[in-house]
Amino acid sequence: MKYLDKRELKELGDQILKQNDAEDVLLWISKFIYPLNHIGDIDVYCFMKHKKGKFPNTYQDIPLDVEVVSGKKIKKIFDKFHMHYLLSLQELKLLLRLKTGLTVSSEFSGLRKEIKRISKSELYKKIEFYWYQEYKSSLDDVEKFKNPSSSFKCSEAYLAYKLCSRNIPIVKAKWIYLMSKNIFQNTENLAIKKILTQWDNINILQSDLVSTLKEEELYDK
Repeated sequence: MKYLDKRELKELGDQILKQNDAEDVLLWISKFIYPLNHIGDIDVYCFMKHKKGKFPNTYQDIPLDVEVVSGKKIKKIFDKFHMHYLLSLQELKLLLRLKTGLTVSSEFSGLRKEIKRISKSELYKKIEFYWYQEYKSSLDDVEKFKNPSSSFKCSEAYLAYKLCSRNIPIVKAKWIYLMSKNIFQNTENLAIKKILTQWDNINILQSDLVSTLKEEELYDK
């Protein structure tokens, strides 16, 4: 898929802002923080008082993933950040996208002022700490219960934590494998090498499983 520049994204933001009488529109693409050559979709956060709006499904043939966010919700997240309360991964994701994305605002908005108050380095540390906690918690579960799902969760959290320690913030699990394969391809860390080898084998097994399931579906018909 093509890569949009910020001018084109701003045009989309202006369009959505006017159509919905919104206070702010946040646009975010993975290229803003990840070393990728393409984008899968455009994440759009529309900040407005009413819950329903009119949104296009695509922009220049690129799918839009739209979410309406209330002012009350974002204020609560800002407050939790500044008061050093623990934040969920969803809350951290929204803060990261606010900090790194493109915001189009109405003249009455105060959102940009609030975004400036968010320390990027502190936000990155909070994301790193989130994954560290997830790693330690799932490691305890692996040692206690010997559960395969806990082992995968532990490996996932460990890689996410290591990526964050390299200033690559992870707020969606789907980026962990892709970024790890890219960033850690020449690593000497034995744990990371072992996890990625196991995950490569799992991908092969999953592809074979999908093919088998599809064949069984055809047979059942």
